Amino acid sequence: MFTGIGTCLMQQNNLEVMSISDPITAVGLRSLSPFLQSDSCILGDLNIILRLGYAEAAALVDALKGNKSLSTVNLLRNATDAGCWSEFSKLLCDTSNINN
Repeated sequence: MFTGIGTCLMQQNNLEVMSISDPITAVGLRSLSPFLQSDSCILGDLNIILRLGYAEAAALVDALKGNKSLSTVNLLRNATDAGCWSEFSKLLCDTSNINN
């Protein structure tokens, strides 16, 4: 179902805010990578409204690597555990994308 969604979103070059809610799997989150990692992505705000397990958190972190446009990622009403936060800390501590 989500195969190619990232590629389709790349055609939406004016998308500045996106909200993602249940049901979406790690596969669905990972499919957002082409869009989120694209140089043409102008997405500024990403709202995540779902229960993140470890697999979903790892997929989201992978999808967000290399993103240069996001200023806000809202993890609204997320029930996450230490393993999930460990994945996000890897992304937050990676300064390679700051000011690039």
